[in-house]
Amino acid sequence: MVLRYANLFSRLMLACAFIFPFALSAQPVNTDAWETDGIVYTIVKSRGVIYIGGSFNQIRPCATCPGALVRNNLAAFDAATGRPTDWAPNPDNAVWSIAATDSMVYAAGIFQNIGGEARANLAAIDARTGLATAWNAGNVTDVGTLCMGANSLYAGGVIFEIGGQMRNGIGAVNLTNGDATDWAPETYGVIFAIAVSGNTVYVGGGFDIIGGQRRKNIVALDAVTGLATDWNPTTNDLVFSIAVKGDTVYAGGDFTFAGGAARNHLAAINAQTGNATSWNPGTDSTVNAIAISGKNVYAGGTFNTAGGQNRRLIAAIDAETGLATDWNQNAIGKSINAVFAASDTIYIGGKFTNLGAVSRNNYAAFFTSIPDGVHEYRAAHNLNIYPNPVHNELYISTINSNVQPLITDMLGKHLSCPVSKTESGWTVEVSSLLPGIYTIYVGGEIHKLIKQ
Repeated sequence: MVLRYANLFSRLMLACAFIFPFALSAQPVNTDAWETDGIVYTIVKSRGVIYIGGSFNQIRPCATCPGALVRNNLAAFDAATGRPTDWAPNPDNAVWSIAATDSMVYAAGIFQNIGGEARANLAAIDARTGLATAWNAGNVTDVGTLCMGANSLYAGGVIFEIGGQMRNGIGAVNLTNGDATDWAPETYGVIFAIAVSGNTVYVGGGFDIIGGQRRKNIVALDAVTGLATDWNPTTNDLVFSIAVKGDTVYAGGDFTFAGGAARNHLAAINAQTGNATSWNPGTDSTVNAIAISGKNVYAGGTFNTAGGQNRRLIAAIDAETGLATDWNQNAIGKSINAVFAASDTIYIGGKFTNLGAVSRNNYAAFFTSIPDGVHEYRAAHNLNIYPNPVHNELYISTINSNVQPLITDMLGKHLSCPVSKTESGWTVEVSSLLPGIYTIYVGGEIHKLIKQ
């Protein structure tokens, strides 16, 4: 991969848009989710497993916790427990993008070996064993984003060869053997985002001509012919992410103009007309990733303001008003590169050290609702939990001493631990717990507890 392209891809690799029809309430950090020692570029979920890709060497419960595991650039976690699985393909270099079916995980990046086999930058990995399958797209060059279609895998980047054929910028390969299909829109630009909706393939990046027509940075392609449709919103700079819900196409990137209107880095575009809708949240810097969940649009990037409020790197924006919601994680770090919405959790990946006032390195998860037994508690203020890790007694101090703590195991089972009220909070006797990782809930806040 040429250096200029590697630098571009290091900012974002977001594969597809996923839409889920649920509403969200308060969202505390799920501290059962592990973290990584390096940057995360991509997140997907399939059959109860969360897959993440990036440039890292280890996954761990926390930065100072024992029990770190070697996982080079690609890892899998049980979505129910947050625990890592044994799946470990260990590619020898970075993974930019992932797409998955029930039985297969497709990975794209700059690796030459993965799952125990030689594979040039694109591979199909058995979702059970972590081994590379016989599927082989050949000597693939410069693939940065993947998206699963009905019968094929779409791939974008600065592609010159894929599946044994020359394809400029974007192409599709057969799911059976990795051979290139006849679908070939052709562009001499760069592709960063692909989203499939019905018979339409939406594509974002940096280009002037694609699918046989002049289209500036964003296009709708026919899923059969590869030709550009009449839809032509045009942006004045790069598009890094696309998500689709109903008749609305959401786009994020570096642009300040989209669909015929001034739109700073984030826009909603009518899927029929190509015109920008009235939705105009605006951010003060790049949007790298978008996920739609119920009435909220989640945007991640390098910004400090979004939807009229101070929101660092990640924001939840009302899909009707364009205003930022009260959800504010006050992220500390460099960038958010990936946002994935599942039925009960928002997953976030990038380069950061703190989210939601909790130490989280590069990968984090947020519940979309507070677990049973927690919602009745009042909010905790000035909360301190110590020592952590703990041997016998845990001390919890908070100015709201009516907030009684609750401890669960990683499966969510409530555990009975003697609790004594003190003048400043609570003392919890945890000597009966086996060594391991637990979750403690205090007034809607969720923290990881390590028992030694």
